[in-house]
Amino acid sequence: MLPAQTHANAGSMSVIALVAAQALADDVDAWGMPLLRALLPVAGMTIIEHQATRAQGLGITKMLVLVDAVPAALAEACDRVRGRGLSLELVRGGKDVLAQMGGADQLLLVADGLIAGEAAWRRALAADFSMILVTDDTPMTQGLERIDAMTRWAGLALIDREMFGALDGAPADWDPQLLLFRHAVQQDVARLSCDPSLFVSGDMALAETPVEAVEAEHRLLSAQVSYESGIAARWVIGPVLRLFSGMLLRRQDSGVMARLLTPLLAIAAAFSGLFGHLWIAALCGVLAAIAHQSAVFIASFRTETRMWRGIGTIGLLFQFIAIALAERGSRVGDLGPLLGRSGMMLTFILLIALALQSRIKLTHGRLPDFGIAWAMVAAMTPSLGLVPAFDVAGLSLGSWLFIQILAPSPYGAIRQNDAV
Repeated sequence: MLPAQTHANAGSMSVIALVAAQALADDVDAWGMPLLRALLPVAGMTIIEHQATRAQGLGITKMLVLVDAVPAALAEACDRVRGRGLSLELVRGGKDVLAQMGGADQLLLVADGLIAGEAAWRRALAADFSMILVTDDTPMTQGLERIDAMTRWAGLALIDREMFGALDGAPADWDPQLLLFRHAVQQDVARLSCDPSLFVSGDMALAETPVEAVEAEHRLLSAQVSYESGIAARWVIGPVLRLFSGMLLRRQDSGVMARLLTPLLAIAAAFSGLFGHLWIAALCGVLAAIAHQSAVFIASFRTETRMWRGIGTIGLLFQFIAIALAERGSRVGDLGPLLGRSGMMLTFILLIALALQSRIKLTHGRLPDFGIAWAMVAAMTPSLGLVPAFDVAGLSLGSWLFIQILAPSPYGAIRQNDAV
């Protein structure tokens, strides 16, 4: 989806995130206590865990959580964040914030209950100056802090060290995040706009109630359907992934595991086909397609590094190679060797399609349906034979890719991780 996933100024700038966890949602927790907005569940994680995951993925190593009290559920969520390698400290006022800043150059303010896609976080962190991310005043942005008659805060703001002085001498009961935000507005710092349509599509949201959190989760999960290409991805793999989204997202290493499994399973499919074990090849191929789709799904909620995205691209290419090698493979047994007997239709179609991939994104664009391709190979071989089965699968794969190239997705402009 994206190129580099680290903070643009990570080499020269140190950034700490200040996340608010104070506002109450219209609900109670398992102990009958008022539930914090930051603890509302969305796609398998609490909102504050989503925020921590985004911050950590973009190079932030320390997060301050602004609290009034620390219920058990918040303490547990903070422990889970620490367990994922992000330093986290609880703060209650401006003096606490200043004491934890150390040598940090910038402070990233994150609104209470904000759910934002990777692009919004990247845009906020890309600046080397104080800035406020803003959006238009619309019915979908009513819960956001108002700046003026036409503009509201989009929930992210970057504050330079020279503005930290606003916290000195401030009354102990003043909200340090709100104080810094209003000070930045008064100082007329730069404002970066984001499209209010992101709050409609679900790419950004402010969850103030459990109902809004559920709606935000539904929009986030439903939005994935627009980016799933192929019958298997959209109608089989996609629905299953959304059904088990909580299990996938709760594990911090699930995306890494999916990225690693994709090329490994594709290699297994290639060698199985090469030595004539077609059913094993088809099974490994389908599993590779599922692993790739799982990694793409997880990446839409969790920031990935460039390295893991590169592994995703490698895994995708290996799926092409696996089918091509299996097509040219040798069949040991009664059928005799098939090496060199194939018409190479699949190989040529895949090579031509691969050459045209510059027009779409390799890892997240609309791609051939590998799951259906391997299923077709396994289903047609008993009746058609190995070579015709691969030829039909190759023709289907190539036709699907050409259709997607000629008819690009109309949703590309508002994807969660591609635009703000």
